[in-house]
Amino acid sequence: MNLSWAPADLNCIVAGTSAGDVFIWDISKHKILQDICSHKDKKVFCVSWNHKDCRKIASAGESGYCYVHQVSGTMLQEYRHPGPVYGCDWRDADILATGCEDGKIRIFNVSKNRREPVTELKAHLKKVFRVKWNPVYADILCSGSDDSSVRIWSYSKAQCLTILVGHSDNVRGLVWCPEVPFMLISGSWDRTLRVWDARHANCLDVNLDHGADVYGLSIHPVRPFLLASCSRDSTMRLWSLASFVAPLQLKVLSEKPVEEIIDGTEQHKSFSSGLHLCGIRAEHLQMTLEKTDVTHHSSKRLKLFADLFCGDVRVKNLWDLVYVLQGHTDISQLSPNYSQSIMHHSHLVKCSLALAAEHEIDANRGSSVASRKFSTAENQEALAESYLRCGALQQYCELMIRLHQWDHALALAPAVSVDYWRKLVSR
Repeated sequence: MNLSWAPADLNCIVAGTSAGDVFIWDISKHKILQDICSHKDKKVFCVSWNHKDCRKIASAGESGYCYVHQVSGTMLQEYRHPGPVYGCDWRDADILATGCEDGKIRIFNVSKNRREPVTELKAHLKKVFRVKWNPVYADILCSGSDDSSVRIWSYSKAQCLTILVGHSDNVRGLVWCPEVPFMLISGSWDRTLRVWDARHANCLDVNLDHGADVYGLSIHPVRPFLLASCSRDSTMRLWSLASFVAPLQLKVLSEKPVEEIIDGTEQHKSFSSGLHLCGIRAEHLQMTLEKTDVTHHSSKRLKLFADLFCGDVRVKNLWDLVYVLQGHTDISQLSPNYSQSIMHHSHLVKCSLALAAEHEIDANRGSSVASRKFSTAENQEALAESYLRCGALQQYCELMIRLHQWDHALALAPAVSVDYWRKLVSR
């Protein structure tokens, strides 16, 4: 089965099955919205939902056809190939690339009423299994094949720019990093994941953690440095790509100008440019920095970049601690899970004290679940211990008095003040 997410917030997927069905599934309602049967009983190898025109879905399969349907099920185009079609991917609202058994890549313009490709690339020595357009540079396309190679293409020049050699078996998974567009990840039957610098055909990393063929790769739609892989070893694994952009993270921490981190200018964008963030998330971040005028407020700037670089709760906790170490004390500016994670010692007492006070208030109200929890003498003593550990000695003494343990209260009262001790003696 092959899957493709709907764009934006439609919360749907399109899936192709080995039985020849293409169906649209509503995730929130748990039901099939549309079942398309154009492939009849032939296997569907690939489906692709158009993210520029959400009404269009492409599907390719064993029948030798690539079909384009509307989400309603109406067929818009059918493109015949000389053999099974294994891959398909949209560049924009109209341009569609396919990979075929004959080793060729064909590029079609769906808006034109013609069934012949506008461009045909003699791509590989064996079948092309996957094709992927670059998410930033519309002219760049990559392809993976059973000849064990990955190739990078220029659509406008109709030529191969470079060949990525390193896999020793069929290449199955391909995905571009959406924020660092020269970074390409591939997966193969040789059990490896490879991370490439496609500009210079350099392999940046090889991972052998999967125990069998790697089939599928995908990048999280909101967290651009979170990679998912699936394998014949029956596992799905999540990987962080953040280490490959460590120089950019250091620039953020050292408060370098935004222009050194984000390249949002069209005239400077080229596939061979240096390490910058160039994707949609980075553009939105840059607009936020400009609109809210936080360029010179390091704390807010740091938090915005932290959300982009690391969606992982544990890594966010690290960025929270960096924020605190810079001298900021406002806990409300930190991530929601901060109080449940590793806290800076300056916040430890404050948070514990606030939690204890909240429990005491609930207990005094006498209505909630928390009040029932802290209503017994034993739990009141535990609450008093919480105050004691936080150094809130007066609150501890008052709870001890409420429990009629005057000796404990009087023993610690001088640590609050001599006047407070005298008042307790009078009471």
